[in-house]
Amino acid sequence: MTTYPLVTTGSTAPSDPLTGSTCDTAATTETTAVATDLTTSVVICAYTVLRWPDLVHAVASVFSQSRPPDQIVVVIDHSPALLQRALDEWAHAGVSVVASRYDRGLSGARNTGIEVATGDVVLFLDDDAVAERDWVDRLVSAYADPRVLGVGGRVRPRWAGGRPAWFPREFDWVVGCSYRGLPVARSEIRNFIGANMSFRRDALTAAGGFRHELGRIGTVPSGCEETELCIRVHGQSVDGVLLYEPAAEVWHSVPSQRGTWSYFRSRCYAEGVSKAQVSGMVGARRGLSSELRYVLFTITSGIVTSLGRVALGRGSGVARALAMVVGLAATSRGYLAGRARSLRLSAALPDLLTATRRERLALLARVGAVPAAIVLWLASLGRIDLGQMGDLGLVPLLPITFWAALAVLLVSFCVQVLRPRSRTSVLVGHVLLLIAILHATPSILYGTLRYSWAWKHVGVTDFFMRHAGVDRSLRELSAYQYWPGFFTTNAMISKLAGLRGAEGYAIWAPPFFNALLLGPLFLIFSTFTRDRRLVWAAIGIFFLGSWVGQDYFAPQACCYFLFLTIVAVCIRYVRSSRPTSRALVPDTSVAPDRGQPLVLGAVVLMMAAIVPTHQLTPLVLIGALVVLALLCRQRRLALPLLLLVGITAAWNLLFAWPWLSQNLADIGSSFGQLGANANSGFINLATASRGQVLVAQMDRLLSVAVVALALVGFARHFRTRREVALPLLALTPVPLLFTSDYDGEMIFRIYLFGLPFAAFYAAAAFLPRETAGRNWWARVSLPLVMLLLVPGFAFSYYGKEEVNYFSPQELQAAELVYGIAPEGSQIVSATSDFPWGFTNYEMYDYERFALEDPRTRQQVLADPVGTLGDMMRLQSHHHSYLVLTRAQRFDVEMTGIMPPGSLDHIAQALLRSPDFVLLYQSPDAVVITRVGPTTEASS
Repeated sequence: MTTYPLVTTGSTAPSDPLTGSTCDTAATTETTAVATDLTTSVVICAYTVLRWPDLVHAVASVFSQSRPPDQIVVVIDHSPALLQRALDEWAHAGVSVVASRYDRGLSGARNTGIEVATGDVVLFLDDDAVAERDWVDRLVSAYADPRVLGVGGRVRPRWAGGRPAWFPREFDWVVGCSYRGLPVARSEIRNFIGANMSFRRDALTAAGGFRHELGRIGTVPSGCEETELCIRVHGQSVDGVLLYEPAAEVWHSVPSQRGTWSYFRSRCYAEGVSKAQVSGMVGARRGLSSELRYVLFTITSGIVTSLGRVALGRGSGVARALAMVVGLAATSRGYLAGRARSLRLSAALPDLLTATRRERLALLARVGAVPAAIVLWLASLGRIDLGQMGDLGLVPLLPITFWAALAVLLVSFCVQVLRPRSRTSVLVGHVLLLIAILHATPSILYGTLRYSWAWKHVGVTDFFMRHAGVDRSLRELSAYQYWPGFFTTNAMISKLAGLRGAEGYAIWAPPFFNALLLGPLFLIFSTFTRDRRLVWAAIGIFFLGSWVGQDYFAPQACCYFLFLTIVAVCIRYVRSSRPTSRALVPDTSVAPDRGQPLVLGAVVLMMAAIVPTHQLTPLVLIGALVVLALLCRQRRLALPLLLLVGITAAWNLLFAWPWLSQNLADIGSSFGQLGANANSGFINLATASRGQVLVAQMDRLLSVAVVALALVGFARHFRTRREVALPLLALTPVPLLFTSDYDGEMIFRIYLFGLPFAAFYAAAAFLPRETAGRNWWARVSLPLVMLLLVPGFAFSYYGKEEVNYFSPQELQAAELVYGIAPEGSQIVSATSDFPWGFTNYEMYDYERFALEDPRTRQQVLADPVGTLGDMMRLQSHHHSYLVLTRAQRFDVEMTGIMPPGSLDHIAQALLRSPDFVLLYQSPDAVVITRVGPTTEASS
C-alpha cells in the first residue's frame, strides 16, 4: 500500500512537489477561488508499467488537492500488467480504474475517461505529471463564468539531470510543457497543452470527444489531438471561450533522453505532420492561426535575443538560436510532408514537385520562405570576419547566404503582396524579418555600439543621468542643452530600469526605430488607397530606400517616428467630415468625428515632445500641416497647426534663444545658398578613396531610382486618383534647402522626410489601379526592382562601416583614457570616431586636428612633434591625451582629408620624442600622453 503525502507549495514561489526546488520565474499572483457547485472528475491515462512511479506520484498529487475532486479515473491503455497493478493499488481508495475501450492510443484512452467520468468538469492530467495543491481549485474557479467551455493551465518541466543549455524555452512544447510566448495572466487561448487541461463534460460529449486518428500512440511523438478538439469545442458556441490560467500549475517529468538533439528534431517533425493533419480537418486558417504568430514574433524575437546576448557578452546563445532554427525547419518540413499526404501526392516531400507550378510557389511562399530566410541569414552571421573589413565596409564580407536570405524573403514578400487574400500577419512578419536582416545584422555582429554619434548621444544621456538640469555653459555639444528632450527621457528610462547608462539598449536602436515606423506608414498609405497591394509594396520600397542612416540612437530617429505618426493621425482621423477637395481620399470605414478631441490631444502631446527634442523636425511638421490644413483645405487641422507654431516659437524664443542668437551668423551665411547647401554633405569624389567613390555613386543612384519610380508612379496614379496631398507632402521639406546646410546633412534629411510619400508613388509605378485581377507587369517587375534595390541599399548603408564599427581594442583604449584622465584634461584625436568619445564630456576639452583647416593638417603631417606638442601644451591643461584609432584612420583616408598612413606616421613620430609617452597600444588603437617641459604657443 502507498501512503499519499500532502503536496504543498511555497509561500513565495512555485516549487517542484518532488524535489522542492523553486521554479525559475516570478511567482504568480494569488487569486481567490470562486466557489462553485460544479462536480469534478480527474482523468489520468497510462500505458506502461515502466512509468509506474510517475503514475503513483500523479495520483498522489490529485489526492492531496486543497479542493479534492469528486472522482478520480485512471485509464489503462492496453497494458494488462499495469491494469492489474493499478487495481491492486487504488481499488480500495475509490479510484475508478478502467481499461481503454478503444484502439490503442491516447485519444481512445481519454475518450474512455470521458465516458466513465460523472463530474460536470473533466480535468486531464498526464501520468508523468504532478499537480500543485491548488490545481483543481484554480481550474474550476474559472467555470463560474457560464461562457467558459474549457480551462487549461501551465505545465512546468522537471528535467531529469537539468535542462540542456542549448534547449530554448520557446520550444518547451517539444517536451509537453508551456513555452515562452504563452500568456502570463489569465487569457483566452485557442488550445491547451494536454498534460494540464479541463472541459465541461457536456461540451466534450457534444463535440464527440477526441479524434482517434490523432494523438500519441505509445512512445510515438505525435499529437495535436488537443488542438483539434479545442477548435471543435470552441466552434460549438458563439460566445464560448477557452481560458488559459497560468496559476493552475503542474510539473511534467522530462526524461534525459528527451533532452537530446535527435528527440528534439523528431518531435518537431512529428508536430509539423500533426499540424498538417489538423489543418486538413479544420482549415489552415484556424489550424495555424496561433502558429503563425508564434513563428513571426516569438521565434524571431527569441533568435534575435539569443544572438543579442552573445553580442553583449551575456552568455552563450548561439546554440539556442541554432536549436530554434533547426526546430523551425524540422517542423516546417513535417508540415509540408503532412500536407503532401493530405493532397494525395505522396508521403515524401520531394514528390510535391508533381503539384502544379502555381501550387508549389504558393505553398513555398506561405510556409517555407520565412523559415528559409531566417536559416540563411543566421547561417551567414558566423561566416563574417570583421577583421577583413576594408574600403567598402561590410558589403564584401557578407556571404552568399546573406544575399540569398534577402532574395528569398523579398520574392516571397512580393508573392504575398500580390496575392488577393494574404494575411496581414504574414505581411507584417515578412517586413519585420526584412528589418531584422537589414538593421540587426551589425548590432549582432559588432558587440559594441555602432557609429560615433550614437556613442556621443550615450554620453549626453549619461550627463543628464548625473545632473538635475541643463548646463548652458558647456561649449561641447551645446545644442543638446537647449533641445534635451530625447536625452532626459532616456536618462529617466535608464534610471527606472536600474541601468548604468543607455549603451546596453542603444545598440538595438536601428531595428527598434525601423520597426516602429511600420505602424504610421501603414496608416498613411492605407488612407490614400484601399488597394492593400499598393500599401505593402510601398512599405517594402520605403525600407529598401531608407539608406541615410538616421535610425541610430538619436533625437532624429525618435522625432521621425513622431512626425510620421502625427501625419498619419491627422490625415486619417482629424479631417473635415465633408472634404471640400479631392486632396484627400478618406477611407470611408473610418468615422472622422469619433474621438476627435482625444485624437487632437494625442497630437498635441506628440508635438510637445518633438519641439524640445529636435531643431529641424518641428519645421518640417509645420510645413506638412500647412499642406494639409491650407492647401488641402482640411480645416480641422488649423488648430493643431497654430498650436505647433506657438509651441515652437515659445521654445525657441524663451529657452533656445541664447544658442540661436550665437549661431545666427552661421545660419545667415548659408541662407539662400541653394547649391552650396545641396552639395555640402556630399563626399569630395576627387579626394575620396576608390571604394568610397563607389559607395557615394551607389547611394546617389539609389536615391535617383526611388525618385524616378515615384515620378512614374505619380504620372500613372494621378490619372485616376487626383489627390494632391501626397505629392505636396513629399515636397514639403524641399524649401529647407534654401535655409541652411544643417552641418552638411540637409539634403539627406530632405530625402528622409520625403521618402515615405515618394515610396507610395514608387509602388504605384507597378500598381496604378485598384484591381484584384492579374497584373503580369507587377508580378514580374515588382520583385525584380526590389531585388535591384538591395545592392543599392547595401552599399549605401553598409559601405561606411570601416568608420562606424568599433573593435573591442578601440573600446579598451577609450575606457583607459576616461578611466585615468582627471577633470580638466584635454583629449586630442584626429576625428571624433572613437567609442565612449563623450563620457563625462563636461569635464574635458577636445581637439580634433584632422577636422581643422588644410593648413593645420599639413603642419601636423610636416611636424607632428612640434605641432601636436604645441596643441597639447601642459601649460593650458594639466593632462593631455592623444587617442588614435582604427576608425579614425579609415575616416581620414576614405574621405581623403589626409594621405594613407598619416596617423601611423604621426604616432611613430611622437613616440620617438621624449615629450610623449605611450599608455596603450594595439593594432586598432594607440593612446599617447604629453609629458616633459611646457612649451609656449607659437606666435
